[in-house]
Amino acid sequence: MNEEKIICADCNEEIEGEGYTLKDGRVVCEDCIDNYVFCEECEKYVTEDEFEEVDGQYICTDCLEEDDKFFKCSDCGDWHRKKSFFANWIETYSGDLICIDCYEDHYGRCNGCDEIFPIDDLDDEEDD
Repeated sequence: MNEEKIICADCNEEIEGEGYTLKDGRVVCEDCIDNYVFCEECEKYVTEDEFEEVDGQYICTDCLEEDDKFFKCSDCGDWHRKKSFFANWIETYSGDLICIDCYEDHYGRCNGCDEIFPIDDLDDEEDD
């Protein structure tokens, strides 16, 4: 039986075995796979400019944008995985999502309307 040779998409060397299949379908060798990052969500390899670190895990941008499991904090710009048991995000008056750390450092709840606002936009007086 004549097996077809697999050539690495990066270095053009023949691959022994199956190689590593990237998210875009190209196959690379063991040496070249070090130039890629493994997405913990879809379990595919992506280029180093196609991922974000989310709570210590590498998640590709496709998964971040297509999945409601993640949010990008409107205040600090970091990506976070939404937690269902103990919510780690808060929605502001304008509909933006912020992480708990940013809420605690930069936001507060209005006594009048009960909405979340930046601290600088809130008055210390008891009325709204």
